[in-house]
Amino acid sequence: MKVAYAYQNPDPEILRQSSSGGFFTRIASAVLERGGVVFGARFDEDWKVVVDYCEDMSGLAAFRGSKYVQPRVGNAYRDCEAFLKAGRTVLFTGTPCMIAGLSSFLKREYANLVTMDFICHGTPKQKVWESYLKGLRKKPEQVSFRDKSQGWKNFVCNAGIKEVFYEHPYMQVFLSNIALRDSCYSCRYKSWKSGSDVTAGDFWGIEHICPEIDDDRGLCMVVVHNAKILELIPELNLCKSFSLDEVVKYNTLAVDSATRPVISSLFVSMIERGRTFDLGYRVCLGKGLFWRGIRFVWRKFPGLRK
Repeated sequence: MKVAYAYQNPDPEILRQSSSGGFFTRIASAVLERGGVVFGARFDEDWKVVVDYCEDMSGLAAFRGSKYVQPRVGNAYRDCEAFLKAGRTVLFTGTPCMIAGLSSFLKREYANLVTMDFICHGTPKQKVWESYLKGLRKKPEQVSFRDKSQGWKNFVCNAGIKEVFYEHPYMQVFLSNIALRDSCYSCRYKSWKSGSDVTAGDFWGIEHICPEIDDDRGLCMVVVHNAKILELIPELNLCKSFSLDEVVKYNTLAVDSATRPVISSLFVSMIERGRTFDLGYRVCLGKGLFWRGIRFVWRKFPGLRK
């Protein structure tokens, strides 16, 4: 029977830079120490998200932290295959659908491949993020979707505007589910079906399940699917375990797809027609009476959605 483990990186600086408990850095470091290669998502010079790889510790920083944007995979699968055929140990990290896609691309199993996915909320369409960036007064000097300066649970989004997550417009759009890819609303890879070797994610609900280990600095929930993980890092000491039923109660996206709001089609159509992110945000999530009236009409008269 599978269980969920709690993990927190002992290095306070790595923990600060990580979205949750820093498990990615721990497993990635073990692979790099073996002369391996690590694939992950990073921002490029235009703040678009791409899948890339690194071969030394200095490259890991770019992969830390959540990126709530659909990444461009590019040649990552092909590069991964080349490293595997050369005998290198490879850690490939990504969304559950990316891990399933990699398996389909490779068409065979590799003993030297380690795959890690995460509990996925869903990924916003690339056009949504590009529209948001275009609407900023100036290009951001840095982007961090999960700044822990006010704590792990009350995280801050620093992306052109620096605000606590429930007030930041991009995070509100993301968390309201109105901008996700169509496949995210009926994901085939929930309930650990991606074929990954290990799944990690925020251990939401730990304050209820085991409050004595919750210090609000970030904690990972880790579900091991393949013994090769424990062979790779036998000293990991994943000793605190919990039943999956217990933790899924507070982490429902591990088993359930995001729900598609009716208003999502309006928001996406506005972005695809070239309307600004700010206008789409106001129309679909604005709190004023005028914006609420628009949403009421949209919901009341389905014919307007065609």
